[in-house]
Amino acid sequence: MHQLSIDFYSKKHSLIGLITSPTESLGSSPGMILCHPHPSLGGSMHNGLITSISKLASESGIASLRFNFRGIGGSEGDFENGKDSNEDIKAAINLTRSWKGSGFDKNNIVLVGYSFGAGVILDNIKQFKHARCFILIAPPISSLKNSRIQKDKRPKLFIAGQNDTISPSVEIQRELDKIKQPVKFSEIPNVGHTMEAEGNVVAEQVIQYLVGSVFK
Repeated sequence: MHQLSIDFYSKKHSLIGLITSPTESLGSSPGMILCHPHPSLGGSMHNGLITSISKLASESGIASLRFNFRGIGGSEGDFENGKDSNEDIKAAINLTRSWKGSGFDKNNIVLVGYSFGAGVILDNIKQFKHARCFILIAPPISSLKNSRIQKDKRPKLFIAGQNDTISPSVEIQRELDKIKQPVKFSEIPNVGHTMEAEGNVVAEQVIQYLVGSVFK
């Protein structure tokens, strides 16, 4: 596993990130961009769940970029409750597509969002035209209900905790009936909204889905 600390620009703000690449990779690899939860819930690129997914991805031949949204950690700017976080995701996509040093296959980029990060993806789905697939973990119900993802044809995986009271599994499943296929849903037993303790379990669900259904 190779890790590279980077800085990249979202508009005028310098953001910090960490690219993790498979050790055996000599060229470009399928890749994922990981979007962290809200800072009030311990959200940063070092969030335990985000880190677990990145680690297992590397072990499975998949590159990853995790980064701090503007105003979080060492990233410049003001967070402003995520008002312009969509611009940060677009900048991350542009980086992995245009910079050969990222190690990403520009045609195989997946967006992964956890909680707040999933909400930003859902709220701005049409802006992320270069994403091949979406993985949304404990997404905000309001974002899911109002998202244009309902008509999006790209593959989608939704993951929810069985005991989540913030993003209830039952409500997520109800909304998925309205979403265009292909859609897959996975429920993690005996887990609430904070999933760090089950990071390896969630990571396995993510990687199994990608290897079996997207990158095969």
